[in-house]
Amino acid sequence: MAVRPDRTKQTGQAGQTAPDAQTGRTMPEQRTRTDARTDARTDARTDARAEGTEEPLTEIVRCEERIHVGTERHEAGRVRVRKWIETEMVERTVPCSHDEIKIDREAIGDVQPGTRVTITEDDREIVLYEERPVVTKEAVPVERVRIRTERVADEQTVRSELRKERVEVTREEEKAAGGGRKKT
Repeated sequence: MAVRPDRTKQTGQAGQTAPDAQTGRTMPEQRTRTDARTDARTDARTDARAEGTEEPLTEIVRCEERIHVGTERHEAGRVRVRKWIETEMVERTVPCSHDEIKIDREAIGDVQPGTRVTITEDDREIVLYEERPVVTKEAVPVERVRIRTERVADEQTVRSELRKERVEVTREEEKAAGGGRKKT
């Protein structure tokens, strides 16, 4: 028996029942070996083939799964950007100066006669100066940090099981020795 698509799609012919309610396919009626009509139908089919007409066939659709691989975008993680203040101790050496008192004494030698000198009290004030280190601070921009995302392409291997339907046609033949089965 050959399995081919049904080209005639006729119903109500000999050797054929109405379409199956679930599948919509036309199935041949079941026959027993002792059926007397079997020989008559076989002769009619042989005559139809000889005349060039095509008889109704049983159609079986074989299916298999196909794999379609794509991608979906999912959240893979988060990055937090935080800025904080850190304090560090620094030392700098700064040159500083200050005023000091230096006393020089010298003797007065010859005084001219007739010079009058009065003995009095006298206060004078001298201002002494010194330099002291002064620290001032200013905020200066030193670096610009830009954060952005970059898409990097790589490859991943996916594995999946695919199911396939298989069709086997078995022809039963009666042998002279008591019958047997033959697969084609």
